[in-house]
Amino acid sequence: MYNKRDEFTEKTKKIMQQRVGNCCSNPHCRCLTTGPNHNPEKATNIGVAAHITAASENGPRYDASLSSEDRSSILNGIWLCQNCSKLIDSDQNTYTVGLIQRWKAHSEEMTRLSIEGRELKPDQQYEGYFCPHCDTFCKTGVSVCLGCNSDIYYGSTPAAWRQDVQIGMMTSALLYIAILLFLPDHLNSQINTSFPLFLGLPFMVFFITGATITILSGIWFAKKKDTERRSNPPLFVRGRH
Repeated sequence: MYNKRDEFTEKTKKIMQQRVGNCCSNPHCRCLTTGPNHNPEKATNIGVAAHITAASENGPRYDASLSSEDRSSILNGIWLCQNCSKLIDSDQNTYTVGLIQRWKAHSEEMTRLSIEGRELKPDQQYEGYFCPHCDTFCKTGVSVCLGCNSDIYYGSTPAAWRQDVQIGMMTSALLYIAILLFLPDHLNSQINTSFPLFLGLPFMVFFITGATITILSGIWFAKKKDTERRSNPPLFVRGRH
């Protein structure tokens, strides 16, 4: 069955190309994507308006939650040379949505600095982010912005981690209690027997088992949310959380 592709318009492709100065957005490539052709009335183009999340189902990094308009939006596109476009689609586990978004943001900032006539510092040639508070470039992996001392979080902030642990623990505790409350009644009705409330567990066993499951579930949920957040650009937070 044919899957409809949500393609970029020609106008969107042109803007995408111009926003990075006609260069590949891969920070390790940055090659020019157009140049002269033997025919004086033509130019050779090796640039591609690539989708960050796939234009159709079963494509690399496909996101079913996006609408057709979202998939064809310039926010879902990145300008690359043909080699790098093939590269990101050949290994989607390495070239994740978060990584490609970092490439795009970095390349556009480099182009902005260039047209402003500002000198590009050597450390700005690496992958990284610009602090939204002071516009200082921060290389990937740095935990504090050198410009304004904002904390940089590549996943959950401490506050978000605590909240996620609490949500996971509460969900687990409610589920644990519900199972032990309703499971005996269900078994009694199904197999015509007489299981006691909470399956007859002694109070200490019930309490210790429930506490252990609740704590482990809270930590598991927090780690899951932290992993999801690490696929997105980091948070720059002023003041400790």
